[in-house]
Amino acid sequence: MLKAQGHEVHVVGIAWSDEEGAEFDRLNFVNSVTSVRGSRWAAVVRVAAAVFTQRSLQQAYTSSPRFRRVLRRELAELSPDIVYFNVVRSAQFLSLVGAETATMVDLDERRSRFYELSSRTSTSFVARALGRIEARRMRRAERRAEGQAGAVLYSSPVDVEDPGRDILVRSPKSAGDVRPRDSTPGRIVFVGRQCYRPNVEAVTWFADQVLPPLAREFPGVELVVVGERPSRAVKALSARPGIVVTGRVPSIAEEYSRAQIAIVPVRSATGVQLKFIEALECGVPTVVTPVVAVGAGVEDGEHTIVADSAEEWRDAIRRLLVDNDLALAMAGRASTWTVANYSDMAVSRALAEGVAQAMRKADVARRL
Repeated sequence: MLKAQGHEVHVVGIAWSDEEGAEFDRLNFVNSVTSVRGSRWAAVVRVAAAVFTQRSLQQAYTSSPRFRRVLRRELAELSPDIVYFNVVRSAQFLSLVGAETATMVDLDERRSRFYELSSRTSTSFVARALGRIEARRMRRAERRAEGQAGAVLYSSPVDVEDPGRDILVRSPKSAGDVRPRDSTPGRIVFVGRQCYRPNVEAVTWFADQVLPPLAREFPGVELVVVGERPSRAVKALSARPGIVVTGRVPSIAEEYSRAQIAIVPVRSATGVQLKFIEALECGVPTVVTPVVAVGAGVEDGEHTIVADSAEEWRDAIRRLLVDNDLALAMAGRASTWTVANYSDMAVSRALAEGVAQAMRKADVARRL
């Protein structure tokens, strides 16, 4: 958006690997890229030391002294009109920017809520312990960023607490080349990074608690688990009848085109689940948990079916399997909603609002 309006765009970031360094090099649409190679070992040492303080472990991980020096130098040389900080990890560097310069921080979601939820709902002792440590620290970091930045961007409506400060900018997301629906009866798809703990917990719960009774009632039902780097627990599901674990696939859109139903049974996650948005974009009828529906801002029965208990999940899927008119109508409304909220035009308009707000606040500071 900024490039299209004639602005220069300069990127400064940390590359933790050769692959990430190569990704920076591919940013050929910006005016300049300055990347600092980060040391994971040094980051781990910073995190270990932060355990005994009140500092966010996420921010400790990225608090590279070298990156701080490079960023300070770039800010002095470029004298930017506006500085954009991506996620809470980078928000700790807001203090390097004077009040007369416009600043935006894209927190995406209130990560403190994720840690608080993990501390209560995760099946992993380590994840629950980490959640108890990090939730309060992350909340302080978020509050600090909200007080320093000219505009704060969130991708989920549930995270917008102060309309005068927080801007809803939904994350642009597309499943790719959306294809005509050619669904296979009984094909239920769950898409996501299958090494991510909330996804692993979600799909194993569904396979244990929801699928077996459905499979007895509908012999043709098949659960297809799609996504890169499946964990050992996810791989083990492929040994069960009626479950396929694909790993990474060439086209997510193709998987959705063949699905009769897409599910997102994730419980310990916050913000917007973009796999859910992809399914809506592709016109697939969906069933999701309450936390997923609230995070996206959709309505039960209008855009999706919301289910909590295993019994509710079985009932929801049963309805979509047998009532094609219900499934088609709901998927159509959901697809229209996705276009209205996630189109390039909608996202650009919201982002422009954030830029304007940050500029106004910086202008006020210069007048003081």
